[in-house]
Amino acid sequence: MGTEPDESMTKTISAEPTGHGFVVVVVKGEFRP
Repeated sequence: MGTEPDESMTKTISAEPTGHGFVVVVVKGEFRP
C-alpha cells in the first residue's frame, strides 16, 4: 500500500500541473499519509 498513494500523487501532479493540482496532492497526502 506504500506504492498506491505514490502513484496517485504523481498522477495528480502530472494531470494538473497547476496550483490546484498541488493543493489536491497536499490535502490527499494529509488525509491519507
